[in-house]
Amino acid sequence: MPNEPDDVNKVSSTLPDETGSIDTTPESYRPPTTDLSYKRPSPWRKWLLILLVAVLAGVVVWAVYYFVTLNATPKETAKDSPTRFASAKALIDQATPNLKGEAIDVYISNGLGGKTVDGLGVYGMASEKVGGRKYANLPAKSTGAGYKGNSEISSKNYDALVTFFKNNHFNQVDSGKNASGPISWTSADVSYVSYATYSSDDVLCMIWHADASQTSLASHITSIGCGDKSSYDEAAKALDPFFAAYTKGEADPSNDIVLGMPENGNGTDGYKHAILLQEDPSQLDQQFEALYFQAPGQTEWTYFTGAHGIVSCSEFNTDILKKAFHGIACYDDAAKKNSTV
Repeated sequence: MPNEPDDVNKVSSTLPDETGSIDTTPESYRPPTTDLSYKRPSPWRKWLLILLVAVLAGVVVWAVYYFVTLNATPKETAKDSPTRFASAKALIDQATPNLKGEAIDVYISNGLGGKTVDGLGVYGMASEKVGGRKYANLPAKSTGAGYKGNSEISSKNYDALVTFFKNNHFNQVDSGKNASGPISWTSADVSYVSYATYSSDDVLCMIWHADASQTSLASHITSIGCGDKSSYDEAAKALDPFFAAYTKGEADPSNDIVLGMPENGNGTDGYKHAILLQEDPSQLDQQFEALYFQAPGQTEWTYFTGAHGIVSCSEFNTDILKKAFHGIACYDDAAKKNSTV
């Protein structure tokens, strides 16, 4: 819709059921191309977790990598104080009611963003460094919305969101145009026509207009994803031990590492494991799922490996690894079929 006058969008100061039918049987997985994925202790629930994480993992990574790292355009800090919202959800409720087009159903959402049942990104999340930490992280949870339409509708929706944040005096952290990147873990690249990140003391939001006409969405989409700063704080506290484990022994760790919230599971004999989304530009595969384990009675975590897809069973080649990752899915190279540790 056309941009509204400045006073129209000014407001006062004053996660989804995992339903639907998805093939999560072991036979549905391809042999690994690299190292690893992760699952929960119960085998069948772990298969479902693999798929959900896989389809969710990409959206935040692409948002961070394509929108922030490659095309960031820092802006000056807004002179007026940003409008205070009760929560990220309250902001979404204020920003979206007049957007046009068809609302896209969010099948699942968490701190990584929101996805359709087909695994396409409805909205993504920006990362932020919390409290002077060297790494950036995603929030523990998020909220957002997406709308389908033609190019004109999506462009007007995007402009309306830009106007909303300007009228509410949010700081524009970055912005850009015409970036290419995937909108799901397996999709071909789409064109992100426009994108931007906005921040206040309480909320961090990312918006985009993408041409997804060559995907199953078959349209342009406008998206907005927001997280409470308190949720970023919560996630950072949970992620500190994993950053320490990943960078152990490094005198000067990279400032460009991004971490997402971990999924924890129990092995046997008191061992535990965790999987989280990571981005590390120093690695050949910059975005991956990282696997960690913890010995019984310990508070420190140990980094094992990271990869895309299901890991070969042969990688779990010690008693400790077998105990820590007992029950998670792996690929049996000899039998050429999926199995469990």
